[in-house]
Amino acid sequence: MKLHLQRSLLILFTLYSLAACTTLKPIERTESSTFNMDARMAIQFQETDSDKNSSGKLRWEEYPSSTDITLSTPFGNTIALIHITPTQASYKGSDGSVVIEDTADELFYRLFGMDLPIANLRDWIGTPNQPLTKVRDENGWHVVVTDTFANPNLARGLEVSRTSPKALSLYVSIENRSDNVAANTEPAANEVNLDDLLPKPKPAQP
Repeated sequence: MKLHLQRSLLILFTLYSLAACTTLKPIERTESSTFNMDARMAIQFQETDSDKNSSGKLRWEEYPSSTDITLSTPFGNTIALIHITPTQASYKGSDGSVVIEDTADELFYRLFGMDLPIANLRDWIGTPNQPLTKVRDENGWHVVVTDTFANPNLARGLEVSRTSPKALSLYVSIENRSDNVAANTEPAANEVNLDDLLPKPKPAQP
C-alpha cells in the first residue's frame, strides 16, 4: 500500500517531537565504507494545489556489499534507516514501521507514492577521477550541479527538479564526503566540512 506523499515526507523530515522521543540507532558495522557523505536536503513539492516544504539531513554510507542511508531531522535526530543490498531494500522508521522491497526504486516508490531520485544521487554527485556532468536530464529529472569541492569532479550542491506528474524540487548541500574508490585516491583530500567555510559567530558582548 502506497503511503501518501505529503504524509511520508513529513514523517521523514518534520516530525521533530516524535523523533526527539524515539531515535533509531545506526547499524553497527565491522567493515570499512568505500564511500560516505553527509548532506542537508530540502524538498519542495506540490500537494492539493499548494506548495509544501520539508527539510532534513542524509547520511550515505556505501560498503562493498550494501548501502545504508540514514534520514534525520534538521536537528540530527535519526528517524529512518534504509538498507540496500543487491537483492533487497528495507526501510525502518522510528515509529517501528518496516517496509521491504526487492529494489531501492521500488522501496522509494512505495514509501512516497511516486518516483524520487534518492537512488540516483550517487551517480549525480560524481567521482574523483571522472569528469562531472554539470547539467543533465535523466528519467524525467532535470539535474544541475550548483557547486563543487576543490576537486571539480565532486559535486557539493545539487538542484533536482521535475514538473510532472506533480512538480517537485530537491535541493542537496553536501557537507562532507569521502571517496575511497581507488588505491591512489586520498580520502582526506576530498573531505570538506561546510562549517569550516562559514563565518564564525562573534562572541557575545559582556
